Parts: sequence; structure tokens; C-alpha cells
Amino acid sequence: MAMNRDEIIENIYEAFSGVKLTSGVSLYRARLYDDYITDSAKHNQTTENEEQSWDSIEDVKIEKYYDSLSFLDSSGFVFYLPAFIVYSMRNIDSDFPVGDYVIYQIKQRLLSEVSGYSLEQKIAVKQFLNYCCNNEEIFDAELALETLDYWDYYL
Repeated sequence: MAMNRDEIIENIYEAFSGVKLTSGVSLYRARLYDDYITDSAKHNQTTENEEQSWDSIEDVKIEKYYDSLSFLDSSGFVFYLPAFIVYSMRNIDSDFPVGDYVIYQIKQRLLSEVSGYSLEQKIAVKQFLNYCCNNEEIFDAELALETLDYWDYYL
């Protein structure tokens, strides 16, 4: 039986509960990398822009930095991924292509970063990908299916 959005969101919260950014790259720092800003003063200010908990990240920040996912390191990606998944599940009518971008980034990072996830996290991400495959009017189902095939291989 297919899971509904609320069940998947709940599983994401449970699976990623307690995940911290620690020394990972923040969205703000990722944007600096993306914009080729090397000013050390700006990089030193990044701690003011770092979140302590992924579930406290506001939608406006995800919308502002959604394209910075590709500049996160492994730790930063594992930290921010649940926030982006939850955003994409709650905001299916958003003008920001967050859901498809998240699917794309999961696929791009699979080969090098799958070991950074717990089994519970892998299962929760798989549930998200399954949902995307079954909702082609909302998500790029073909991309989700390709990603799911890779994800299943590594799960």
C-alpha cells in the first residue's frame, strides 16, 4: 500500500531526528561557494547563518537557497536533505522546483555518499522517492524512478 504525504513526512522526521550539521557546510556557505566568494570575512560570518536543527529551517530559506544543495558537503547534505524533502512534500504547488532538484541531487550523490545514511534514513528517502514515482503530475517521475533504482541497489 502506498504511503500518503503525511506518513512520509512523519517518517522523515523520525529517521532524521537529532541529525546535526556539526562541521558540515551550511546553505549560506554553500551559496558563497556557488557565487565564488572567497572573502574570508564573509566565510567567518557563516556561523551566524547556520541552523542547529534541520526541522527549524524556514520555508523562505529553502526557497532562497534551494539551488545550493549541490555545493554542500556530505554532512551538510544529510543535514539539509530532510528539510528539503519535507518542504517539497508540503509545498507541492510551489513555484520553486525543489522536489525535482532534491531528487536530482540524491541521484548525483548516491555513489559517494550513501554510507552517510542510517538504514532508517535510507528507508525514509526511499518512501519519498516512491511517492514521487507515483505522483508524476507533481514530480519528475522518470527521474524519481531512475534514482529509486540506484537507491534500491545501495539499500
